[in-house]
Amino acid sequence: MWATGPTSSRRESIKGYVRAKLKDLWIFSCYFPPSWTLEEFSETIDSLAIDIRAHSPAIVAGDFNAWSTEWESASTNARGRVVTETRAGAQSIIDLTYLSASLAATATWEISETYTASDHSAIISTIRMRRTATPTITRGHYKENTLDIPSFRAALEGMELAENERALMAKVKEACDASSSAGSFHPKRKILKRKIKSSKRRCFLQLCDEAENDLWGKAYKVETRQAEAFGVPDHQIPPVTLQELVNIAQKHVPEHLASAYTKCLAQACFPERWKQQKLVLIPKPGKDKDEPSAYRPICLLDTAGKILESIVSARLGEAIEAAGGLSERQYGFRKARSTLDALEAVDRIARQAIEGKRWLGGNKQYCLVATLDIKNAFNSASWSRIMASLGMLNIPKYLQAIVSDYLSDRWLHYDTDEGPQRYKITGGCHKGPS
Repeated sequence: MWATGPTSSRRESIKGYVRAKLKDLWIFSCYFPPSWTLEEFSETIDSLAIDIRAHSPAIVAGDFNAWSTEWESASTNARGRVVTETRAGAQSIIDLTYLSASLAATATWEISETYTASDHSAIISTIRMRRTATPTITRGHYKENTLDIPSFRAALEGMELAENERALMAKVKEACDASSSAGSFHPKRKILKRKIKSSKRRCFLQLCDEAENDLWGKAYKVETRQAEAFGVPDHQIPPVTLQELVNIAQKHVPEHLASAYTKCLAQACFPERWKQQKLVLIPKPGKDKDEPSAYRPICLLDTAGKILESIVSARLGEAIEAAGGLSERQYGFRKARSTLDALEAVDRIARQAIEGKRWLGGNKQYCLVATLDIKNAFNSASWSRIMASLGMLNIPKYLQAIVSDYLSDRWLHYDTDEGPQRYKITGGCHKGPS
């Protein structure tokens, strides 16, 4: 083994390997001759493992003359099994180079292609050692006007001469503490701060208890005074009206947005940024949180893109209605219709069926209601069939083109334990907040 960097400070030769220390790292360079018996090989491996545990962090490398499929040998022999069973808690890289787990995150390996005049290839391992932080040196300081000189001299006279400078400065500091008024001030100030903090906490908890018993008492008055100090009380602030928002929107954005949306329709281009969907999972109340079905997925979209969606959706609805493409019995996703209308239609049909008499000559009928729930309907909608249906209804070409672009290159972004991921969407309809 060749090592670059600092020279070895400690080195010891042991049967089968040499152990050396480079700064904070232990290096084990091994050679296990093929002439050793399996018993001798196993005993030396065990001794090496014990030595590694006693000297960490460590890197172990060498020629073990052992075969194993773990380091890409054609087969595994007895020596290979001994090595793989005895790793001393280390992480392994092929070609029998081991290191402590604490070094794994900062180490890299590569097989060198440089000629070595041997039938072995060189393994180059790079380990980035973390630098130890430089200890912070703290020095005390004393103010001249707080130091009692006679007391300082008296304190020094009573001390024995120190053997070195560190002990001497410790005694000088001790004398300064004994003769300085600040020496007694700092502990007292610390005690005072602790008492003030305790008092504040006690008063706050007392105020909370009073608020529980009297909502409009002292706690309310304190909070009102603080609110008044920062501005007008809440009950005097005029509410923001819908008309204010409409006026601001009409003043700042309509011309620019209208021009941009018209350009999108003319060029049959639904901007790529507006096709990016952020997946959010909403927990369902009363469900087991470990079950996937306990969450309702919604997709967050760019607001500007949702406005363009609404424009296209409204124009599509008008064009489809004009073409007679929707059944009179479809109540969902249509203006002026709802599930209540569907229920009323069912109720009306049922009443008409059962009215009248059932015996001979009567007109009383039977009514059968069949309900069908299409599982995963939103996610299973076929985009190709949607486009085919629009073509059959002779929907205006520009609307077909913008819908086609809208349904292309859509991406769903979601978070995982390994980080953010994305998934390309090829069908279905996204479900998002209105």
